[in-house]
Amino acid sequence: MNTLPAQPSAPLPSGVARGGKAIYGAPLGILMLEARFPRIPGDMGNAGTWPFPVLYRVVKGASPERVVLQGARGLLPDFLDAAEELVGLGAEAVTTNCGFLSLFQRELAERVKVPVATSSLMQVPWVQAMLPPGRRVGLITVCATTLTPAHLAAVGVPADTPVVGTERGREFFRVLIRAEKQDMNIAAAEQDILDAGRALVARHPEVGAIVLECTNMPPYAAALQDALGLPVYDIYSMIGWFHAGLRPRKLAAIRELGMARNTKLQLQFADRAWVAQGGNGETRVEGSYHVSWDVSRGQPGAAGILNFYSGGATAVRAGDGTPEERARLALADLERIHPGIGARWNGRAIRNAWDRHPWSRGSYSLLRPGQYVAFHGVEHLPEGRIHFAGEQSSQAWYGYLNGAVESGLRAAREIVRSAGAAARRAA
Repeated sequence: MNTLPAQPSAPLPSGVARGGKAIYGAPLGILMLEARFPRIPGDMGNAGTWPFPVLYRVVKGASPERVVLQGARGLLPDFLDAAEELVGLGAEAVTTNCGFLSLFQRELAERVKVPVATSSLMQVPWVQAMLPPGRRVGLITVCATTLTPAHLAAVGVPADTPVVGTERGREFFRVLIRAEKQDMNIAAAEQDILDAGRALVARHPEVGAIVLECTNMPPYAAALQDALGLPVYDIYSMIGWFHAGLRPRKLAAIRELGMARNTKLQLQFADRAWVAQGGNGETRVEGSYHVSWDVSRGQPGAAGILNFYSGGATAVRAGDGTPEERARLALADLERIHPGIGARWNGRAIRNAWDRHPWSRGSYSLLRPGQYVAFHGVEHLPEGRIHFAGEQSSQAWYGYLNGAVESGLRAAREIVRSAGAAARRAA
């Protein structure tokens, strides 16, 4: 039974929400083999591996031994039913946790009518296209003796692709496929992967990149890359790309936009001793803070306030302890520039550590590597009747209070224009 309409649904009127799913907000469904070995962080079956929510469905009777060593014979109907169940729950795309299920790629895609990516092997043609002439993609699989030309052809992998397996290893194959025990020696499993990688490049020196067939291998990908000095692609790299197409860039920005860490410590002094010593309150140190400045400049009265600003790891440390404890550390650093300043502090201190605040978890927006091209520029765009304001959505003053004001005015104007247009339509 097909659980999805053949054509996209028509847009709903404003203010109407569409139903039809049991679960929302988890667009990726994962078909799981029935196994009891450890799912360490990085493993596809560990939900903590993914930076987005996923739906799991275990296919009863689909043991690793039956799928990997016996060609998944007789299991296609079970996988088709399980995939439909995932889509019925709310999955908008489906993948699997075994590269050997490439055999079912065509049938699954035909049945569920949503994007399907059964195997990490699907990356091989993409990676090959990126390599220079004379270099080839090599495969590391959990079992080379049963990875047949049919498995490769099902996802467009050339039959002569260099392949090495782990079936002669000491731990990985014995635990995952033979199910000889439920515990696994992580170091021994990693060594099996490294041994397979070294054997692969020794037999095929033309290998310029490696694709890991097995979805349980990503925890060891970094060690393999370090050992061989070659790029390594696995199910995690493929699913990251796969998932990116399921949600607009705006949602990625909302979930993933980086935030800086800053802490400000304001101390009040009986007088502005820094002025008497020929300064203006601005100092720069590498210690308990990074920079200070006079926030009472231009105000009447004798008392003055210095703000001690820190960022990054220093800001995190500045959020520890009490404000009074951090004040004594800051004053000790300031004494090197303004001797005697500590005696002028009147004991009043206020601290703002934004990364500790439950509603902010950070200070201003700070694009992480790759985010500028991933989604910068969409932060301010409205989504239907939802309008976005805040410094993170400002195009002119990104990261500054000016940006919060500018974006608030912009969002207000957008709402006024939108309301006016709605009123005209209603008339």
